[in-house]
Order: sequence, then structure tokens, then C-alpha cells
Amino acid sequence: MSGSPLTRDAGAGSAVLPAPAAGTPPVVRPGRRRGAAGPARLLSARSKALMWGGIVAALAVYVLFGLVPAAATAVVSFTDYADFPGAPVHFTGLANYTSMFTVNRPGFMPAVIATAVFVIAVTVLQNVLALAIAHRLVGDTRWNAVMRVVVFLPIVLGVTIVGLIWILFFDPGQGPGSSLWGAFGAHSAFFGSASLAMPLVIFVQIWQNTGFSTMVFIGGLKAISPEIYQAAAL
Repeated sequence: MSGSPLTRDAGAGSAVLPAPAAGTPPVVRPGRRRGAAGPARLLSARSKALMWGGIVAALAVYVLFGLVPAAATAVVSFTDYADFPGAPVHFTGLANYTSMFTVNRPGFMPAVIATAVFVIAVTVLQNVLALAIAHRLVGDTRWNAVMRVVVFLPIVLGVTIVGLIWILFFDPGQGPGSSLWGAFGAHSAFFGSASLAMPLVIFVQIWQNTGFSTMVFIGGLKAISPEIYQAAAL
């Protein structure tokens, strides 16, 4: 209809709005401008290539030095492999596993018990000690910062260096531990002693790894809201 404010184009099937009156500002319809940039990418192509390259390299190292030796050990466990050059290898099935609990393998159960004692002692003592140290060093003073570095230092040394330090310290012949032990009129083989070997290994393990557990506990203590401490102090 000619006088209607809103007409419909029959051919296109769409409504046609009337032109705005004189002096009326033009209506700006929302929409994407031509040539406007899209959303920014989080990673460039180079960054993605470096990221996936690092992941593939890490997985390759893990598979080569972790999964492959584990799979090879599992396969060898089903044979009578004796590590002698030229010796024949035969498939024995589950014979190695069934003989572990018999007199043919008398050292298996003592090894399991020693492992359980080591794991339980280290887990309990290390976490209790780490929590106590973390509670003392949770503050932001300069002294606490220095002591956190000192506590964390043993884990940075590495297993080889830590082993050499304590082997030399507890050298039965001329180590400082032997001299200290001799001051009380006692002598020991330390790591070669049936009664002291396990406590010393537990001590060395706790000494090396307490720093890491301490940092974890400090992070957890810092995440606790101060209001909780204030409520507990009331």
C-alpha cells in the first residue's frame, strides 16, 4: 500500500523500513565492519611448532628410556635369562613369579618387608617434618626466605652428588661420621651394618626431599585465608 509506513517487497519477501524524517540521526545497525580483524590467536605458528616439538621430544625420551625398558623387563621376566654371554634363553611362563614365594627365592619376602618399612617411614616422617618447617618458614621475612633456600638446596644437588656426600661422610675408615662415632667409643660399618643401613638410608632420603615437601606445604599455608587464622586465634 502506498500510504503505509511499512511496505513489503513481494519479490524479495522482506520488510522495507521508511526513510527517516528530516533531522533524524541515521540508525547505525550492529554488524561486523568490512575488513575488521578477527579474534587474536593465542599462539603463533612458530610457538605452536615449538610447543608440539617439545611435547614430541619429551614423549620420545619417556618412551625410549621409560616404557621400552619396562616392557623389555616384563618380557625377560617370562624367561630364564641369566645375563651370561652366549647362554641360551628359554621361555618359562610364570615360573619366576610362582617361585618368588617358595624356598627357591628366600630373599623376596625380606625385600618386600624392607621396602614397606622404607616407604612408610619416609612418607610419614618426611611429611611431618616438612609441615613443621613450613609452618615456621611461611612468613615473608628475609630470614625465612634465606632458610627456605637452605631447606630446598639438597633436592637441587641430585641423587649422585647426595650419594657421594653421605658415602664419604659415613666412610667407616676415615669419614667424619666414623670419627664422631669413635668419640663415643663405638665403631660401625654404617651402610654396611645390618642394623644401621636402613635408618641411614631413610635419613638420607628424608634429608634430600624434605625441601620439596616443605615448599608444597608453604604454598598451601599461604593459600589459606587470613580470616581463618584470626578465627582460630579467638
